[in-house]
Amino acid sequence: IKQTLQESHALLGLENGKINDAALLRIFTNFTQIFVLIMGVPISWPNLVGSSLSTGSKVTSFDSAVLSTDCFFLLLAEFFDVRPVFMKTLVVPMVPVIYVMFGFLFWIARFLCKKKSIVKNEEFSQNVITTIVIICYNIQPDVIQTCFSLFRCQNLYRDDSPLLFLVEDYDVQCWEGEHLRWVLIFAIPCLILWAIVMPGIVLWQLRKNKQDLKAPDVWKKYCFIYNGYRNQKYYWEMILMMAKVILISVIVFSAFSSVNLQIY
Repeated sequence: IKQTLQESHALLGLENGKINDAALLRIFTNFTQIFVLIMGVPISWPNLVGSSLSTGSKVTSFDSAVLSTDCFFLLLAEFFDVRPVFMKTLVVPMVPVIYVMFGFLFWIARFLCKKKSIVKNEEFSQNVITTIVIICYNIQPDVIQTCFSLFRCQNLYRDDSPLLFLVEDYDVQCWEGEHLRWVLIFAIPCLILWAIVMPGIVLWQLRKNKQDLKAPDVWKKYCFIYNGYRNQKYYWEMILMMAKVILISVIVFSAFSSVNLQIY
């Protein structure tokens, strides 16, 4: 966020600095996110590749890099009397909201310390929007993957009379009772919001201002998404975001068939 704001000021001539580092960070984030998603394919990797994938997961995913989230979800599940797998599906999409709240409080404190007004202050609103865009961009794959985890079911009975159980918790039978309610009420709406609605809102904003992408009010808010692309290809990051969604869905749903299909 800091790098993006500095570069937006540099490009607009408000201060000196480089103007490509944030785009390189975005490219690196994209690469590592896709790299980590490949870990979802259950094959025996060579040691060097496996260790690289594991290291990459720590860079881009909050799920296991900072704390033991499994223990955290177990405690929450016991407190609210909800299965840990469902509690995780509930909590993970809330993480970006928590991050955004911390970001919002940070900008309020920073502007007050500098004795700047936050009411009707264009700079304050631009910084907040930049913060929201970057946080949601970085955490989107984690949220989508967590929601898709409720669709990962495995047959534990005969092929002619299958009984599907949730891979994340084999005590949960798929597509009935509690599982069906969580899928319909939470997982599907969450996927629609994060995979379609939110990227669609950003794309709509960029398309609406496609002739003025270098205008200060547009650039400061959304430059993280299109900085480094030609103006005619301002939408390309949305295509990459959809590619990650498709990759996650392939890893989840092709598991019903075989690992070979996943790899293919």
